[in-house]
Amino acid sequence: MFLFSPCSPYSAGEDSCSADKRRKIATLHKFASLCIRIRKIILERKGVIPILVARTSNGQLFTICNSMEPAHLRVLREKQSFSCPQCFGQLILKAGSVRTPHFAHRHFSSCSIYSEPESPRHLAGKSRLYGFFQERGIPVRLEVFIPSIAQRADIQVQDSDILEYQCSPITKEEIARRTNQYEAAGFHPVWLFGTPAPQEEGIRLVRLKAFEQEAATRQGEILFFDPETALFTYVSNLYRISATQWAGKVKTLPLNDQVYPFARPKRLTKPEFTELFQLFEAERDKFFRSQSYKGKSISNPVWRTMYRLGYDPKNLPWSVGIPIEAGALFRCHLVEWQLLAQRAAFDPARLPARVFDGGRTGAEALSGVMRRYKKLCRLAGHAPTREEAISRLYAESCKTVGTLRK
Repeated sequence: MFLFSPCSPYSAGEDSCSADKRRKIATLHKFASLCIRIRKIILERKGVIPILVARTSNGQLFTICNSMEPAHLRVLREKQSFSCPQCFGQLILKAGSVRTPHFAHRHFSSCSIYSEPESPRHLAGKSRLYGFFQERGIPVRLEVFIPSIAQRADIQVQDSDILEYQCSPITKEEIARRTNQYEAAGFHPVWLFGTPAPQEEGIRLVRLKAFEQEAATRQGEILFFDPETALFTYVSNLYRISATQWAGKVKTLPLNDQVYPFARPKRLTKPEFTELFQLFEAERDKFFRSQSYKGKSISNPVWRTMYRLGYDPKNLPWSVGIPIEAGALFRCHLVEWQLLAQRAAFDPARLPARVFDGGRTGAEALSGVMRRYKKLCRLAGHAPTREEAISRLYAESCKTVGTLRK
């Protein structure tokens, strides 16, 4: 029995009102779902910052290391509460089966110390390195805040060593800034990279980003660490060819075979230096082929310099394109600055300003490189054979490179 006729105006109005309500409710549900998704993204990207060190309810510091089982940590979080060592905000212990176990601030965090999100690789690398030192009884602390420079260090070993484990690209200026700050505060910083490392061992051409070049200039080599394979990769005995291309030795070392202080690379052997010299010869020939495409006009500065020196590109002296340390001081290709150096009679004042990095190259450093290159030219130029030239360059170039401390 109908109270109202299906076609009555009152019934139609009620149906219209119900439809409006349903539309409004559906819109509110969609808006609520959208807010939840946005909040989740914000928490993941900004608010929830993974941390490996927390303060327990009794005031002691607790560090998550690679050897701890997630199941054990899940039991622990039921019995213990944790807070941030810096802001004292409440932390959540996350111990799933996918990501490295870690702590995270609840909700949005205003903690300025832990302000940068960390990748799973960064967390895993720090945790594995922490375990390496613990197993050997070497005093180690994770995520140490240094008040005097307002900087959080990834790992502090003993009292004076700082390990920065960098898994994402940064500027070379940031490498320089942090290194200078640590040294001013009395620490010895060591940079390890979690970025992709060269895969093949031996004498290789490698491409280095600006921040990797900065680290290599400061510590003599580049050290990579892969937490998944537990392998260190050394890229050492580096010689610059062009802005991004270098030649050097690539060598891996398993974590279990590592020592501390970290092992240092050996100097090149004579056969290895011969391989390096062959690489430089090939790159020199490649450079002249590229210049040929630009035309052999006298307007080309490379051909003009060659002409004034009386050099034939098909019969170049061994002094052109040779490996030399401190090549990072120059902006242009190795062959070009060496030709210009010979043309300038090794006088830094006569070198065009465009060939060297004015921000890095001081007059004293540039003069030192010119003196060294002049000596290498004399050694190679007076050699009766190619093999003798390599022997002389090897004896001079490799005698000052540090040996492995292991």
